[in-house]
Formats: sequence, C-alpha cells, structure tokens
Amino acid sequence: MVQIKKFIKNKNQEKICILIDKPRHPKGIAIIMHGLGVTKEWVTIANSTKLFLKSGFIVVRFDARDTFGESEGKYEDATVSSYLQDLTDVVRWSKGQSWFRKPMILVGHSIGGLCVVKYATRRPKDIASIITLSTVISGKLTMQSPEYRDWREWKKKGWRERRDANGVLKRRIRWNHYANRLRFDLLKDAKKIKAPMLMISGSKDKITPAADNKLLYDRLQVKKEFHTIKGAEHDIKEPAQIVKINKIMRHWTVDILRNYK
Repeated sequence: MVQIKKFIKNKNQEKICILIDKPRHPKGIAIIMHGLGVTKEWVTIANSTKLFLKSGFIVVRFDARDTFGESEGKYEDATVSSYLQDLTDVVRWSKGQSWFRKPMILVGHSIGGLCVVKYATRRPKDIASIITLSTVISGKLTMQSPEYRDWREWKKKGWRERRDANGVLKRRIRWNHYANRLRFDLLKDAKKIKAPMLMISGSKDKITPAADNKLLYDRLQVKKEFHTIKGAEHDIKEPAQIVKINKIMRHWTVDILRNYK
C-alpha cells in the first residue's frame, strides 16, 4: 500500500489537503468525506479507509476547507455549499489522475453524507454507489432534531457556541452555516438519485436521527439497504459498532463490484 499527500487549489487559489491510499492491484476508487468540524483522520473516516483498502479500492479522503485539518479556512466560516464545492473539486482532480479507476463509490458521514448524495444527483453517471453514515437529510430536519431545538437563540446571537465544563469557548460557527443548510433537502432530490445506496444510522443519534434517514430511504427508487446500529450515537465509533458497520459495508461493496458494468 502506498500513501500520498497532495495539496490542490480551488478556483480561488485556496488549498485543499488530500490523502490518497493505493493498494497494489486496485479494483476501483472510494472517495470518503468527513462531517462538520472533524478531519480526514477522524475515527469513522479512518475506519472506512481501512475497509476499502482491504477490499482493493484506492481511497481518497480530504480535509474540507473551514474545518480543523490541513486545508485552508476557519471552522466558523464553514457551510454546506463550501463543503460540497470541495468534494466537487476533489472528485474532478481525482478523475484527472493516471491512477483513477472505476467504479467510483462515494462515502460520507453527516454533512459529508449530504454532500456525496447531492453530488451524485448532479452527476449520476459518475457514481457506482453511495454509502452514507448518519447523514444530514435536510436543513429543515436539522432544526427539528433534539440537538438543534434552540436554533432560534443561535440565530439571534449570530453564532452557535460550544464551551467546555469550565465555560471556556471551544469553538463557534456563524448562523450563516445553518441558513445555508436550509437550502438543502435530500427528500426533494430522492428521485434524482440513480446509484445504489447504502444508508447506516445509529439508534441513539440525536443529531441526524435514524427516523430522518429512513424518510429518505423510503423515497429512494434504486437498489438500497438501510441499517440501524443499536446503541450507536451520531459518531459511530465503539469497537463492536465498527465491526457491524464493516460487515455491512464489506457485503455491500462485494455486491457492487459483482454487478458493476
């Protein structure tokens, strides 16, 4: 296995950091996207990377701008639109490389899940399969979830803030993030999804509840599977939960390769 780190620039000359992991005999490529406020090394992304490498896929993962990784920008400025543009730029760049191999699978967690689905609705012929982990479904459903019920207070302040037990500010994000998120609704895009789709949720997820994910699943008109991981929260990272996810994704990926034309 070979790992390469690259920095590419978007149209505004802002840097995006990419990691490429290449097995000896690649069967395809998986592009994996993290959620809000984490990085390409985060546990769920790292786990998915290992799984796809073992399955013979080149794995491309990256730090979106405006997060805490190696790409440019500040977390407080993050929006779904900027994350989606970064995904678009990374896919475009990857397709231009000599090592690019079809089929291409897109994998995303949380906002990363929303972005990979949205990308697939715009370029359906590019994608062999979509896999989402605890995906955001829409801005409207975000505001109705238990984690975000006090959104009116954040709107009034102009910020959402997170503090530690001592009241020290850990991070904050502009209200513009949530205003931008309200522009996205995968329920309205369901008929545009043409690729087979695997959806995985945690039974105790209060940020993107399994019930919200099931709303999208029920509207899909493609080959699909939906799995709820018992006891898992939004960040599905307990060892036993990871074992279950790996088994589900491995079986799904084998089936995608078998049926890919």
